[in-house]
Amino acid sequence: MKNIKSVKDLCEFIWELEDKYNLINFEINGVKPWQAHRIEIYYTLGKKVGVFENELQRGMSKIDKLKAMAGLLKNFLLHNPLHNLHQVDFLLFSHPRSKIVDGKPIDIYTNYFVEETSGHNFFEFEEHFDGKHEREYKSYKRYLDYINLKRNINTHFIN
Repeated sequence: MKNIKSVKDLCEFIWELEDKYNLINFEINGVKPWQAHRIEIYYTLGKKVGVFENELQRGMSKIDKLKAMAGLLKNFLLHNPLHNLHQVDFLLFSHPRSKIVDGKPIDIYTNYFVEETSGHNFFEFEEHFDGKHEREYKSYKRYLDYINLKRNINTHFIN
């Protein structure tokens, strides 16, 4: 792999690969896998070559992982996204990380959009961040902990 020392170098390396192998237009049965996984590949490569700040690379102790698993199980039972489903006008997938604004944790990417949705029927799907949901639970909110719990069980217990 090319000598990558910065985010700019990483982006240029990825763009070079995209041009060389025409990855943007690569398609399998109508699905464009490069486009679907491009950002994951970017973050994986960035971590491997060490161009991201350490604060972005969160690590959890075994105790923290067990606490997070217990929280996933609780939310699976109480806020399962498959319970009480009905037709809605749209689905909203919020960012798991919150920022404190006016003393309240919010998703800065979707909060103001939600405030403008009066009269619309929708579901907001929220992932946990480090095993917790910091934002207030609302009736339109569904936690994706069910999916994460299932993934963790499959990863750790099923070959």
